[in-house]
Amino acid sequence: MGRRISALPDDGRPLTGFALGLRALHERAGAPSLTELARKTGYDQPRLSELFNAKKVPGQDLVRDVVQALGGDTEAWLVRLKSARHAEEEFQAASARQGDTP
Repeated sequence: MGRRISALPDDGRPLTGFALGLRALHERAGAPSLTELARKTGYDQPRLSELFNAKKVPGQDLVRDVVQALGGDTEAWLVRLKSARHAEEEFQAASARQGDTP
């Protein structure tokens, strides 16, 4: 049995929302372990963990490969990524203006 994905609270960040959507896709795909997903995608477990835990905005290749491995619609997820990336930039800028650190 490989590493499982730990809980992720919704903190309102666009990137967190994107990661939560990926987690839902992951669940619908049978919730493969990070070890199994790493084997299928060629990405290491820490990088997959960053993706599912909204640590940083992921690249298109990573999202495409993970979504494909999970049986999702890659084109739709790349559109979602673009939207999430833009919204996260706006969120970060607004937080910086208010003096918050997200």
